[in-house]
Amino acid sequence: MFGIERDKLPDLIDSGEIIGNLTDKASQETGIGRDIPLIACGSDKGCETLGTGCIDESCVSLSFGTTATVQTTSKKCIEPLRFFPSYPSLVKDSFNPEIQIVRGYWMISWFKKSLLKERW
Repeated sequence: MFGIERDKLPDLIDSGEIIGNLTDKASQETGIGRDIPLIACGSDKGCETLGTGCIDESCVSLSFGTTATVQTTSKKCIEPLRFFPSYPSLVKDSFNPEIQIVRGYWMISWFKKSLLKERW
């Protein structure tokens, strides 16, 4: 799609796979032992979705940060919005379709200040 040669792209691996160990320098600077494995992880929202226990389409995970999101876990790769494909999930062979609201937390703050003045 973008004309990038395959040898210039990283290998894709599953979350949870060991990808190496700390270098001697990193171990010395951090105090973390060199024998501690480095393990591939998922996206921030993907970790939140797994952490809330949302491991299938029977639930969604709501996240309120810079971007507010609604995310679920699905065996199908779904485009919730055109050209916005699902993220890879930490759940093996699954995906995290996500709907985003940019400036999501700002919107919640505005809602509280503007419409709930008496309560807050």
